[in-house]
Amino acid sequence: MKKTIIGVDIGGTKVMTGLIQVSGIFPGQVRLLRTIEEPTQTQGHETVKAQLARLIEGLAGPKLAGVQGIGVGVPGPLDREKGCLLKAPNLPGWERLPIGAWLERRFKRPVAVENDANAAALSEALWGAGRNKRFVFYATISTGIGTGFVIDKKLFTGYTGLALEGGHLTIDFNGRLCKCGQRGCIEAYASGPSMVRRALETWPSLPKNLDAAMIGIRARSGDRRLQTFIDETARYIGLWLANIVNMLDPDIMILGGGVANLGRPFFDVIRRTIPRHSINPQASRIPVAPAKLGRETGVLGAAAAYLTN
Repeated sequence: MKKTIIGVDIGGTKVMTGLIQVSGIFPGQVRLLRTIEEPTQTQGHETVKAQLARLIEGLAGPKLAGVQGIGVGVPGPLDREKGCLLKAPNLPGWERLPIGAWLERRFKRPVAVENDANAAALSEALWGAGRNKRFVFYATISTGIGTGFVIDKKLFTGYTGLALEGGHLTIDFNGRLCKCGQRGCIEAYASGPSMVRRALETWPSLPKNLDAAMIGIRARSGDRRLQTFIDETARYIGLWLANIVNMLDPDIMILGGGVANLGRPFFDVIRRTIPRHSINPQASRIPVAPAKLGRETGVLGAAAAYLTN
């Protein structure tokens, strides 16, 4: 049995849509047929809706022939029952956006809306680095830091549905101000923009168009000060993940997003740091792995959200 689903991944910098085919017994085999992406529109609800409609129709035509449903990953907390994005911390003005209901009216297909990090966690648990694991913790480290936790192929969402906002766990309550309004969140230290901000504060002579990928390239090219900086960022993440181990004791911790592409030495520092700060005497046994599904994790996650809705 085959199902064809449209996955929509709405990020802080881009929107990607994918036409996805899933076959076999759940979770089955997944195949991404094609994708379309554009920079994220931020000029009000109607502009956002127009972009989503254009990208979805670009994949499957205005009538979505052969498509069973639509899954959407959104960049913030949501009212899951209503399919409404409540707030997007990294997209000012994106508040109370009723994506699910609007898409259902527009395309006459069932729609599942999920937080983007939760959706990505599902995709990695079903088809990626966490396949065949029972307790899968996932973090995407990019424009922000989002997290999800999957138990036996089902998302853990908590009492109010907003569990695992792990990017806003503090590592220093007197620390840096985060966009969420709190101080010392891991996102204020280790997200891509936060890394750039910290680097430019320390070395104002660095290029003003610096990004996390450039920091990694310059470090690998022999810039020892930036390699030390990356190691410091990895220690922040290791300290944070030690707290995750203390709370959740997962089978595996998977890191995705741009910052997680900094390479093996980055992961090695994280792995060494975790046991030093965890009360769990077996913390070093818990693998920390890069995400397997690459830049398509989000659209596949949106499809996973639809399948498990």
